[in-house]
Amino acid sequence: MIALLGGQPPDSIELGQAFAPLVRERRVMMWARDPEEQAFLSEAKISAELLPDLNGADGLAIIVNNAGANKIDTFLERQFRYQVSVDDAGSLSATLTLTFINHAPSMGLPAYVISNGFGEDDGSSRLRLTVFTPSVLDSSSIDDELVRMQTGVEHGFLAYSTELTIQSEDRATVRLNFSTPQVDSPYHLGHDQQPLVIPESWIL
Repeated sequence: MIALLGGQPPDSIELGQAFAPLVRERRVMMWARDPEEQAFLSEAKISAELLPDLNGADGLAIIVNNAGANKIDTFLERQFRYQVSVDDAGSLSATLTLTFINHAPSMGLPAYVISNGFGEDDGSSRLRLTVFTPSVLDSSSIDDELVRMQTGVEHGFLAYSTELTIQSEDRATVRLNFSTPQVDSPYHLGHDQQPLVIPESWIL
């Protein structure tokens, strides 16, 4: 980065080609204070806006944050399934099933990778989960036990959050049921993906 900013700038085409895959995966994002510059970044799909340009469509973004102060999310596998039904009046009902698999070992790696400061066993993955959507959450469960999600609003979207801990070589399933009185026809879903070491998989 020092060489990039302080030396001879590289060829712009070569630089764009090198960064394009990282931008598509949302691993490189930018923000500008100037509105015109920010508008340019939005047009270039590099601004990291949350669910841009839905225009009445359904939307979904699933974000996990490491809540264990370690590096264990390197071992996290994420499988997402979104099942949607829209009736003739345009009313939506949907079920989102999130499966998190923790492949981390319980021993054999440095403490800063698999330990935590919360009294959990080594290898445990402590996650902060947030789901962004324009739809209303009707019910939620973790491993078939009903839970109450924290509810907020961010950038005009409803944000539903909870924390969960997954033991070493174990999994957890989060199931959320949503509804909304009106979506545009024909139905369309916009969804954001979060880049981690193991890519998330979707069934839509």
